[in-house]
Amino acid sequence: MACLSHRAIQFLGQRYLEPHRLEQDPIIATIMPQFMTPYSVGTNVFTIVLAYRTDAFKGRQAPKTWRDFWDVKNFAGRRGLRKSPFDTIEEALMADGVLPGAIYPCDLDRAFRSLDRIKPHISVWYQNAPETEQLLKSGEVDLIPAFTDRVLAAIDAGAPVAYSWDQHIYGYDNWTILKGTPNADACREFIKFASHPQQQALLAPYGIGPTQPEVLKPGYIDAKHAKLLATYPDNFNKGLASNAHNPNRRSVLKKITGLGTVALCAPFVITPSKGLAQPKQPRIIIRTTGGHSHQIYTEMLFKPFAKASGIEVIGVPSNAEPTAEIKSMVNAKNYNWHMACLSHRAIQFLGQDYLEPHRLENDPTVATIMPQFISPYGVGYNVYTAVLAYRTDAFKGRQPPKTWQDFWDVKNFPGRRGLRKAPFETIEQALLADGVPPNQVYPCDLDRAFRSLDKIKPHISVWWHNAPETEQLLKSGEVDLIPAFSNRVLYAIHDGAPVDFSWEQHIYACDSWAILKGTPNADACREFIKFASAPQRQALLAPYGTAPTQSEVLKPGSDQSGLTRKRQDESAQFRTAQAAPAALVGRQIE
Repeated sequence: MACLSHRAIQFLGQRYLEPHRLEQDPIIATIMPQFMTPYSVGTNVFTIVLAYRTDAFKGRQAPKTWRDFWDVKNFAGRRGLRKSPFDTIEEALMADGVLPGAIYPCDLDRAFRSLDRIKPHISVWYQNAPETEQLLKSGEVDLIPAFTDRVLAAIDAGAPVAYSWDQHIYGYDNWTILKGTPNADACREFIKFASHPQQQALLAPYGIGPTQPEVLKPGYIDAKHAKLLATYPDNFNKGLASNAHNPNRRSVLKKITGLGTVALCAPFVITPSKGLAQPKQPRIIIRTTGGHSHQIYTEMLFKPFAKASGIEVIGVPSNAEPTAEIKSMVNAKNYNWHMACLSHRAIQFLGQDYLEPHRLENDPTVATIMPQFISPYGVGYNVYTAVLAYRTDAFKGRQPPKTWQDFWDVKNFPGRRGLRKAPFETIEQALLADGVPPNQVYPCDLDRAFRSLDKIKPHISVWWHNAPETEQLLKSGEVDLIPAFSNRVLYAIHDGAPVDFSWEQHIYACDSWAILKGTPNADACREFIKFASAPQRQALLAPYGTAPTQSEVLKPGSDQSGLTRKRQDESAQFRTAQAAPAALVGRQIE
C-alpha cells in the first residue's frame, strides 16, 4: 500500500489501485466524504498558504491574498514561487481576480498572462517543501506560498513568520492499496486503525489536518492546535479545493506539456515575451543560482561593479542547470539574461552553439586563474564540492563516517541517510563506495554504479533535489548523514547545528561566468567578468564558502577567514568529469 496525494490517485485509478471496500465500515464512514474515493481513504489534508516574514512587514499591512502577493508596489519584498503548475496556476488566476468558485476549468492563457506580470519580481523559484521552510527562516524571501506544516516548523524554530488562511489551496493524502497485492486484507485493517479519530488526533499537533471531523471537537485536541489545521471550519471555509478530479485538469497538464520543456522547467521564459527593452543606461542581467549565493553576489559583486563602471547589474535566480532556458533565449534572440553563472557541465553541454567566446584568455586578471577552471566559454569563479556531512549527535561516542564506503556501510554506521536524486556526483560516490580508486572512476562503469546504488537504496530516507534541502535536513535532524555541498554544510554549522563533515573523497567542480551567444551586451559582460575575477573580489566571497579559482587568494594577505578547514589529503580529491557520460541521460537513481 502507499500514502498518495489526491492527484496520484486520480492518475492511477482502477487500473493500478485496489478498491478498499471500506465505505460501510463504521470508522471509515465518518470521514468527510470529499476526502474519500473508491480507491483511497483520506488521511491528511495539506494546504498551501501565503506565508510572510513579520519583520519585513513591521509597521505596515501584511499580505493576505494572492492579489496582495502580486501587488509588488503595496507589498514590496523578496518573493518565492513554486516551480510547478500545481497550485501556482490557481494562485495566478486568483491574483488576476478570478473567484475561487470559478477557477475550474482553468483559463490557462489568463494564468500565464498573470504569471508574466509577477515573474520579474520572483527572487527564488522553489521545487520542494523543505526549501520554503529554509527560505523563510533564513530571510531569503519575505513572502512565499508554502505548506502549512513547513510554515509552522519555521515558527516553532523561532523565525518571525506568519501566514494567511485567505484563499489557501488544499489537497489531501490518502491510504491506498496496490492492485493485486496479496496482503490487501491486512492493508484494510491498517487503514481502519489509522483512520480512527484517536489516531488522527495524535498527528494533528504536527500540522497533519484530520479528515475525521470528530478530531476537532473538545476531547481530542486543544482549541489552540485545532485552529492551526486546514480542516478547522473557519480555515476550511476560506480555502479552495485543489480540483484533481476536474475533467479540465488533465487537459491543462497536457497544454502545459505542449508548451515544451522550457515551460515546465523555466519559469523565466515560461511564456513568450517581447524581450528586454534596452535602457539608456548600460545594463546586464545575470542568472544566478539563487539562495545565499544570490544575496552575496549582489552585495559583493553586482553593486560594487555598478558603482565602479556605471553599468547596472541585475541578478536573476533560476533553477539548476538552466540549459533549456538558455537554448530558448538564444534560438529566439530574446534575452531575458545576458550572462549566467553556470556549472562546468552546462558549459560543456551548451558550448559554441549557445555561448559567446569570452576572449579574455590574455587579460592580465583572467590569465592568472588556475587553467583547469577556464575554458573558451567559461571563466571559473567558484570551486564547489560535495562532501560527506553528518550529525555529530548521531555519532556521539562512536566513529563518524569519513568515506563513501562508510556511507554505504549501514551496519557499522547506522543512521538516517539522504542521497541526491540525480546522477551527478551520486554515480561517482557509488563507484567509490564499491571500491573503485579515485583515479579509475572515469570513464564511469555505469552498470557497477547502479549495482552499488541498489545496495544503498533501501536505506535512503530522503532523496534530495536541491542544495538548500541538505542544509535544512541536517539542521532539522531529518537525516544523520548525507552528501552535501560544503557551503551548505558550513551554513548549518554557522547556525549552531551539531554537524561536521569529511574531506575524504570529496568531489569538486567549478561554476563559471558565461555569456549567452549573440547577446547585445557582450562587452559589458566581459567587463564584469574581469572585475569579478580579481583576487581581491574572490577573497570577499571566500568567507561564505565560495572557493576561489585565483590561487593568489589563498596566499598570506588575502582574506581567508571563511576557509576554516585545510585539505587533509590531496590524494583524496578528484575533479568531476568535464562531460557527464551521455549514457546517464534518462537514467533514474531512485
